[in-house]
Amino acid sequence: MAITRVSGSHAQATFGSSAAARTLAFGGTLTAGSFLVAVITQYNASSTTLTVSDNVNGAWTQAGTYSTMAGFSSVSLWYVRNTSSGIPVLSSLPSVAAYQSISLDEYLGVAVISPLR
Repeated sequence: MAITRVSGSHAQATFGSSAAARTLAFGGTLTAGSFLVAVITQYNASSTTLTVSDNVNGAWTQAGTYSTMAGFSSVSLWYVRNTSSGIPVLSSLPSVAAYQSISLDEYLGVAVISPLR
């Protein structure tokens, strides 16, 4: 099966500077067994870690982070594989106050055991 982005299954939001959890509701009902990807960009955060989860699938896995400008900003990629069906609300909790932008997308056809191989 080819990897395809699920049409219409997308959400995006930008948040002001805060150390509070940001939540973002997904734009549709997930297909069971799909692959969810979140791209989270942070600004004005010299040293921060994230905790990412949702109410349908639980904790997410971090695939990597790219920091720029001496740690002032970063882009991190998070995923959850083999999803359960439902409408997830993603929660992104930074360890320090930071501006955030979050984008969510759903894909089909991604391996459910080792999706990043």
